[in-house]
Amino acid sequence: MSEIFAWLSTVFLLIPAAVLSAHQGSDRAAMFMMFGGVWLVMVICRTFTTLNVLQISKSRANAHVNISVLIAALILTLSLLIFHVGGTFNLSMSSVYDFRQDFNESLTFPLSYLLPFAGGPLSGFIAAYLMHKKKYKLLAIPVVVGILLFGFSTHKAMLFYPLFAVVIYTAITSRAGHIYLMGLFIFLSAATFLTAGTGLEDFLGSSFANRLVFIPAQIHYFFFREFADIGPQFWAESRLSFGLARSDLPLPSVNYIGLMMTGYPEIGANTGWIANGYMNGWLFGIVLYSIIMAATLHVIDSLGERYGYGFIGAAFAIPIFNMINSIDLLAGYLTGGLLLLFVIAFLFIQPKDLSTDPVRDAR
Repeated sequence: MSEIFAWLSTVFLLIPAAVLSAHQGSDRAAMFMMFGGVWLVMVICRTFTTLNVLQISKSRANAHVNISVLIAALILTLSLLIFHVGGTFNLSMSSVYDFRQDFNESLTFPLSYLLPFAGGPLSGFIAAYLMHKKKYKLLAIPVVVGILLFGFSTHKAMLFYPLFAVVIYTAITSRAGHIYLMGLFIFLSAATFLTAGTGLEDFLGSSFANRLVFIPAQIHYFFFREFADIGPQFWAESRLSFGLARSDLPLPSVNYIGLMMTGYPEIGANTGWIANGYMNGWLFGIVLYSIIMAATLHVIDSLGERYGYGFIGAAFAIPIFNMINSIDLLAGYLTGGLLLLFVIAFLFIQPKDLSTDPVRDAR
């Protein structure tokens, strides 16, 4: 996972940030802090490995999961969602934002926590495990549920999460996986240019080039620029501050930055762990988050050493990717579902004696 983290950070944050810095004259100091944060995570993670910290087990074992229980939880969440929206269904990519704010405001506990977890980390975990066990026909379950979750929730990311887990699993377990991933990225980039002015431009231009590549890096720059002037918030928006720190902002940070970027305060500019770390504690915040991120990756790597890097890496790829691009590190453990995913990994995965498995040595 530490290597996948580096790859995802490079492709979806550092390269776009460098392009924006060169093209728009964005602050190079901010760009260097983004690079420095990723490098610091990798150095700390390598240090943990060298010091042999937290070795869950030195013996490899096959992973066995009672997948029926997890699939049932996924379907139960979908059923609760359908009941909540009264069966209202919409698969239009272009109109999801017309209903997004109303839908988000309507969510209450427990669906407000179950939905993002089921549509992201849980769906990815199930897809990764089914790939690991070569139960390809059953992959239709998380894929179809992902489509339905998108249609009933307006959150189109849930449509792609199972496929994302499959792609990451294939990349990890293939000798030329990194080449396939770069080839896919280049293909989507070329298709975005070629489809300019066509109906497909809304999908590739908005969902891929903007939302997935350039907007996250641009939001990072806005966070660095604004909070360099405003000053650190010392986790004022987090319960970890116990109310001792008060925000200097008239709006929640994501809406404040959304206002700065678009002029609309209802727009939420979600961002990843580096920008959030800077917002909360400047350089200290980035260093602190780097340590927590490195420790997180090291635990996942240890699980991968135990049960196979392909399965574990793909299972955790979604929450890690979200932390890189669109969610605060500490919030990612709770609302992002990473903590619950660790609970599932430690409680639901049962080791079995190692048998012939062509992906057990995949790294």
